[in-house]
Amino acid sequence: SSTTDKQRILKAGDNPYLREILFYTYNKYLTYRVKQIIDPDQYAEVQPDTMYEFKQLCENLAAHKWGTNEALDRIKKFLALNTKEGAEVFKNALLRDIRAGIDVKSVNKAFAGLVPTFNVMLADKVEDAGALTYPLVMEEKMDGCRTIAIYDGNAVTLYSREGQVFHDAGVIAEQIARIAPGFPAVYDGEIVAFAPDLQDKTCKKNIDGNWPFYYGLALLKNESKTAEKVKAHLKFHVWDVIDYEYFISGGVKGNAEDLSERKMKLVALMNRVAEDALPNVEMLPNWV
Repeated sequence: SSTTDKQRILKAGDNPYLREILFYTYNKYLTYRVKQIIDPDQYAEVQPDTMYEFKQLCENLAAHKWGTNEALDRIKKFLALNTKEGAEVFKNALLRDIRAGIDVKSVNKAFAGLVPTFNVMLADKVEDAGALTYPLVMEEKMDGCRTIAIYDGNAVTLYSREGQVFHDAGVIAEQIARIAPGFPAVYDGEIVAFAPDLQDKTCKKNIDGNWPFYYGLALLKNESKTAEKVKAHLKFHVWDVIDYEYFISGGVKGNAEDLSERKMKLVALMNRVAEDALPNVEMLPNWV
């Protein structure tokens, strides 16, 4: 039952297949969009080596090459290549729960750096910061949806600070891609609703409280259905730009830049784009 015992068991059972299963189960950078799986009518009598096919399936799902029905059909056909017991392991991996009572922290403690982790910086209280060094850069504390926009040079994926994907965030994602087309980068910021909509039940319910957060989150999660409302009510306030390779590798690769360098880089990038091209994206103002 202890975390230490589970790590010991993982290490004792170390082999390439185990590592592959763990990697494709816990890697949040691979988004499969699989919520349900249709079981095949028949299974193989003997378990073959289907790890290559599994990896190809995961990579294609993560690349969103197929629509929902085709994805379900391909998963079903893959599972049919395995025994029922083998298929269950792969099925659980696609659903992100291999029923082992472990998480990504346990996996990476057993096998250092096996799974890329989604780590974003959180704020500390100023009184806990110790001696302050001047000059300081001051920014407004936005109380909205912390959002990390990862642009791989082709498309933008928006993540919450916990690493959950906002799948329907098309309007804002498209605008972020216009900042520096073809140049991968990670943009950090906060998405906030800037105008209330009293016809919306979520907004109306929270109008006397933190409606910019709750209404913003509701729109962000259903943007594919409310694109026009997103344009009229949501804004991504970006305050940082991080080197793509540095973020994705967890600091192992890429360029480690000081905050002051990143701020100047963000200003330069935002100044390259016509303001009317980014109606729902703006740099958070700061003061020295």
